[in-house]
Amino acid sequence: MNLILLALLIYLPVWCAKFLLKNRGLLGAESVKQKYEYMFEDISLRNSKYSVLYYPVSLIRRFVFALLPLMFNELPAIQL
Repeated sequence: MNLILLALLIYLPVWCAKFLLKNRGLLGAESVKQKYEYMFEDISLRNSKYSVLYYPVSLIRRFVFALLPLMFNELPAIQL
């Protein structure tokens, strides 16, 4: 079960990044905007090709910061 959850946590940001980069030209369309706007809300689509990667990168950061204490909970330096 843990392996499946870890695979999902890795795959979700990768899928979001692939989806946003592949459909970057369509993100301004109203039908796409209604469905997927949460992934690129408040992000300029004109600045850079990689500006749409803000959501996947922030997901990875959240997962890393949440999983680090779980991975190293046996170390005395990590314990409070």
